[in-house]
Amino acid sequence: MNKLWNVSRKTDLETAFDDVFVHEENEAQTVDGSGFPYAQDMSSDGGVFKHLLDDDERVNDEMNKALGCGKTALGLEGVQTLKRYYKFIYCYRWFCRECGSKGGRIHKKRMSGILRKIEGALESQEKEIVDKFDLRQFVFTLPVQWRERFLSRKAINSFYRMVERIIKEEFPSKPSIIYFHPFGDRQRGFYHPHMNVHILEEKGQRLQIEPVQLERIKAKFYRALVSYGCRKEELGLNDVRSGINYMNVHYSFQTRPGMKYHRLKYMSRPNPGYLNYDAVKKDPVLKALFLGSVKDKGMSGFMYVRYFNGFRGGLKDIDRKEEIREAENSAGERLRVARDRDGHIMYKKKSEINLLYREKELEELSEGFFRVVEIKRKKGRLKRGKDSRQVSGIYQTS
Repeated sequence: MNKLWNVSRKTDLETAFDDVFVHEENEAQTVDGSGFPYAQDMSSDGGVFKHLLDDDERVNDEMNKALGCGKTALGLEGVQTLKRYYKFIYCYRWFCRECGSKGGRIHKKRMSGILRKIEGALESQEKEIVDKFDLRQFVFTLPVQWRERFLSRKAINSFYRMVERIIKEEFPSKPSIIYFHPFGDRQRGFYHPHMNVHILEEKGQRLQIEPVQLERIKAKFYRALVSYGCRKEELGLNDVRSGINYMNVHYSFQTRPGMKYHRLKYMSRPNPGYLNYDAVKKDPVLKALFLGSVKDKGMSGFMYVRYFNGFRGGLKDIDRKEEIREAENSAGERLRVARDRDGHIMYKKKSEINLLYREKELEELSEGFFRVVEIKRKKGRLKRGKDSRQVSGIYQTS
């Protein structure tokens, strides 16, 4: 019975998290009728999102979530203590400046998730976890002539499986992480699909590989692509040997802790990310793939970071279940949706929370997650200055 109740409770919370963006849109429409009041705020060039507002419904829906990112808090309450909490909800979309930039929320979430996975695989919780292993790295890049065959979610998943199968055969039982990057660093709108693989190796093992092994890996990659439907004639080559030599598979390794951490951090950055947005929106094919359409959701919800060989599953950029678990861990109790007297789910703007509580009455447990602390107020009316910084530290305005 408790198990069934727990599933229902989580489902209600997840729904309330996502409904924040619906609430945000409805509030915006009642204010000015446009539904998109934050386009200027959320873009560095004075409104980059406006170019997509007249596109299909799915793209509009995704844009709304980015435009409303972090604007509204969901009211929560503790099941045991009945204490009030406020959780600002973020969109975790790659085209959002705050979430999709290097060092942004997606990047931080991926990096922390990877380190947790590594801690679990090595059964260690020490702070300097990167000292406990050495790192192998492979990069599998698709030939330019064959990239048009990999412009769908299904095809990219096939690309994942090809690389995963090769690594499992060559490095069995070695914990591995695979990252899909569709773009390079220089040409942000040029489709350059490649799979990056990190293999955790025991300290002290020989990391250099023999040329014959790299040759074997290239051969497996070539045969996998040909089996998928790619033709060697499209490369302008006539024999298998030339095709194998044409394969772009790069290998390197790292033993220094600082450089290992840097490589994990570099590979886990959002790609595509916010800096790719302007280029992607101008290309109809890339726009349909990475922003979706009514007919096809494209790469929406796609797991760009996945694990295998001792790791389990993948890493979702948008994972409301995980957000709920983290919030409950920070609060030290189970949480449920808070409702007003009319039974409506409680949503609050930052400015509304500022007016309700003083700074000392709000304890920040994690980014965007606050607990209301009961403080006895002295008799008399609270004087509130024109500057809201005298009231609350959540949202400071002059």
